[in-house]
Amino acid sequence: MKPEVVDYVISMPLSSHAIFLYESEDEKRTVLFTYVQDRVGKGELVSYCVHEGSVEGVEQAMRDFGIEVDMRKRQGLLEVFKFDPKIVEATSKTPAREILKRFYQAKGKRRMSLISDNSLPAWSPEWLLECERSHGRRMEVPVTFICAYPSNEICKIWNGQYFIDMLKAHGHAIFPGIAFAL
Repeated sequence: MKPEVVDYVISMPLSSHAIFLYESEDEKRTVLFTYVQDRVGKGELVSYCVHEGSVEGVEQAMRDFGIEVDMRKRQGLLEVFKFDPKIVEATSKTPAREILKRFYQAKGKRRMSLISDNSLPAWSPEWLLECERSHGRRMEVPVTFICAYPSNEICKIWNGQYFIDMLKAHGHAIFPGIAFAL
């Protein structure tokens, strides 16, 4: 992993909407956990949504990485939660942008980051793309949103066109060897 990629992710401007395509669990954890560690260290709230696996497994991986999970949770700076399929249902009635605004308000209108560690089976490709588009390329509230996806899944859909459409739905792109604003 190039240090420039991690530096870029840490320095993304507030309210960024980023897509992160990773090739391995190690790459994913290096980028996301470094970001988590940086943000909670600055006193910001980080909400980490787990799609595959368990909350306990992700928290243990964070501990192994060096994040003081229990202390940060007690301080109200870190929450790790399981993806709720009701979110998919909610986006059919309310745009994702509005759901994110409500989430921000419920958390006390504080500067924060939301990380979604995604897996595609929970969503149809069309639905997921529409949801990502409805967030906008930049968040309307001071929430940085990183959407992590396994590149081997995203790049196969629609003969690669899905990958291009997903890039267009985000304001920043992060790959194992490069990161840039779109």
